[in-house]
Amino acid sequence: MLNGFYLPTAEPDLTTDAWGTVFSSYAPVSNSRGETVGIVGVDLDAGQLSSRIMTLKILYLLVLILTFVLALAAASLAAFSRDQSFRKVRENEEYLKTIMQSIQTGVLIIEAETHVITDINPKALELIGASRDEVIGRPCHRFVCPAEAGRCPITDLNQKIDNAERVLIDIYGQKIPIIENVKNVTLQGKRLLIESLVDIRERKKMEEQNAQLIRDLEIANTELQDFAYIVSHDLKAPLRAIGSLSQWLYSDYRDKFDDEGKSQIDLLVNRVNRMQNLIEGILEYSRVGRVREQKDHVSLDRLVRETSDNLSIPPGISVTIDTPLPEVFYEETRLGQVIANLVGNAAKYMGKPAGEIHIACVREGEFWKLSVKDNGPGIDSRHFDKIFHVFQTLQPRDKIESTGIELSIAKKIVEMNGGRIWVESEPGKGSIFYVTLPISPQEEEVQK
Repeated sequence: MLNGFYLPTAEPDLTTDAWGTVFSSYAPVSNSRGETVGIVGVDLDAGQLSSRIMTLKILYLLVLILTFVLALAAASLAAFSRDQSFRKVRENEEYLKTIMQSIQTGVLIIEAETHVITDINPKALELIGASRDEVIGRPCHRFVCPAEAGRCPITDLNQKIDNAERVLIDIYGQKIPIIENVKNVTLQGKRLLIESLVDIRERKKMEEQNAQLIRDLEIANTELQDFAYIVSHDLKAPLRAIGSLSQWLYSDYRDKFDDEGKSQIDLLVNRVNRMQNLIEGILEYSRVGRVREQKDHVSLDRLVRETSDNLSIPPGISVTIDTPLPEVFYEETRLGQVIANLVGNAAKYMGKPAGEIHIACVREGEFWKLSVKDNGPGIDSRHFDKIFHVFQTLQPRDKIESTGIELSIAKKIVEMNGGRIWVESEPGKGSIFYVTLPISPQEEEVQK
């Protein structure tokens, strides 16, 4: 029977009858000639097996349902994520589009390999003077940085364009000066060039105007130098002769003049001296700015004391330094002129035989603030600007001999060195002149 047992002809199955549920399986038994000679089978009590199989079927069904639900959820999640991604892409596109349209700098996006313009913003279209369709798809060198094939400054010549002055050619062939920046970027595996363009036609126009102003200023300075030369040589020579003649008349013939004649001779000598002082003042004013001195560390305390000693201040007027004076980085001769003019001016216009001049200095931010205070007659506020103009005096020159140029020279020196000068005063309460001196890095190093 074992030799004749081949394959089962009945599939195993569960069968329920009056005796219960059995698990049955049968197969034929054949002899050597292929004749069926019997049947072999098995019946198993499948009561418990049936319940387990049913449980397995139920579990299998639940697994199928759960798998279906999970698959449906996964499909829904994938669809939601895809919609979110599409929405994010659209938002990014709108964001980039808004930026491109709003920015006031021309922007071009160019394929690095082909040099073809793929995007452009309205400002760049305005510069080129063309529509979007006339630009997109065209080679960038048609409009920006004209170059021969194979000579692109970025991709072929490996140049860096960062705030470089270049030329843009508009749709009509007109050349427009621009400042250009180019950045290499790679997006989604594609190499792009982002070019930004700034129109500098107005700046060029201003540069040309400034260049013309500089040329005009150079001509004016040359004429001023020529004028100073003429004043120095052509006017001083005859003036010296008049002065000598006046002195000679005054010395040799004074006793032969009556009182009126003596008065006229005195007036003539005074006028000659005043004219000489005015000429010297003009020459000194013209030298400020033309003749520059090397800046160095200067002890303001020493300079104030030396300058005050050299001024021949009347004995009834005292000069007092109220605060420690710092070391500054300045042109010593020019700073000495400023101090001499301020202190000398205070002494000259004191208006009384006894007076006080006080000098102090404090730091205010990036400046030293120097003050020269007097207890003289004071100045009305309507004259605050006038006193710094050339040849302006508040009292007649016959009463107080002055050229009226001292404060003008001080103002010119101070402003040329980045400071300012002004006055605070009230009639009858004296005056305070203030000067600011910029604190240089060299001074900071010394103080450290």
